[in-house]
Amino acid sequence: MLATRAPRLVSARQIGQMAKAAALTHAPVSTISTYRPILGAAQNLAHHSQIRHFSILVTDKIPEKDPPKTRVTKPIFPGPTYTEEELLAVVPGHRQPRCLSDRLAWRLVRGARRLVDRATGVTDVKPLTTTQYNARILFLESIAAVPGMVAAVHRHLYSLRKGKRDQGWMKTLLEEAHNERMHLLTWMNLAEPGWFMRLLFIGAQGVFFNICFFARWVSPNFFHRFVGYLEEEAIHTYTRLEKEIENGQVKGWSDPTFPIPEIAIEYWNIPKDKQTMLWLTRYIRADEAGHRGVNHTFANLDQKHDPNPFEQDTRNTSSPVPNAILRPQGFERFEVIEGVKPPKDESESTLK
Repeated sequence: MLATRAPRLVSARQIGQMAKAAALTHAPVSTISTYRPILGAAQNLAHHSQIRHFSILVTDKIPEKDPPKTRVTKPIFPGPTYTEEELLAVVPGHRQPRCLSDRLAWRLVRGARRLVDRATGVTDVKPLTTTQYNARILFLESIAAVPGMVAAVHRHLYSLRKGKRDQGWMKTLLEEAHNERMHLLTWMNLAEPGWFMRLLFIGAQGVFFNICFFARWVSPNFFHRFVGYLEEEAIHTYTRLEKEIENGQVKGWSDPTFPIPEIAIEYWNIPKDKQTMLWLTRYIRADEAGHRGVNHTFANLDQKHDPNPFEQDTRNTSSPVPNAILRPQGFERFEVIEGVKPPKDESESTLK
């Protein structure tokens, strides 16, 4: 009976207080030695308690090949292709809020970031574990796959109501939703979601989808700005993961022989010399950079009349298609929509 109740006597906070007291005390060494076994057992207990805490979220695993009966079909949208220079050139960036709706979108994203940080025990003090990364990325990617689909549904319904062409918006939005889903499926090969994480997935579908649907109906520009800021945070996460893998701080993933999911190799067509967790992180980060630039640009456009500048006009194949990957702030409307003049206080930009 005593054995079953013992774990409840010591909490993680009490362990920290005991360790601090031991470090600051002026008691004789023999006294500290007497309590060393107790402190050791308490630290052990805290470690196992943390493992149990994360086990309801995710369980780490090594990628395996798909079962033989799995039907593998061609993806709806082919995986994006990048040069090595593009993969290495992606960096965190931020578009400064310029109006009230921008500031509201930015504060909502930052507030959500703090909640996720607290829930997954993320700090800047020490590197994250694979379990922390898995929990964080699985949740974020399940959320990130929602806005693109919501926006595509909005554009689809708008086209049906008005009986007009969509001018390329739906394709880019559906491609974004599919791409984010591929991120999630890739990471599902690296971690098994626990029961609580699966509840969060249901919440993302049932609650977040409807919030997004309402938000885009009220203000499409606010909605896309919010998504742009959400992608900025995703790039921060993947950049941190890249650095910690490079520095050998992520056990398992820092090993270049660690196998990456087969679904990722096929989707991005990753060459043999880049089939490592480090390069996989860079491929996904490049995707997020593209979504960041695209959504910040969409937030600047006239939602009813402007065409999608990221899709080629088949009747004018010489028209340039902007590259959003290396444009953290997105493009201003006058940069991508023909005939629109820049505001007087806006300096001229060159389309990249």
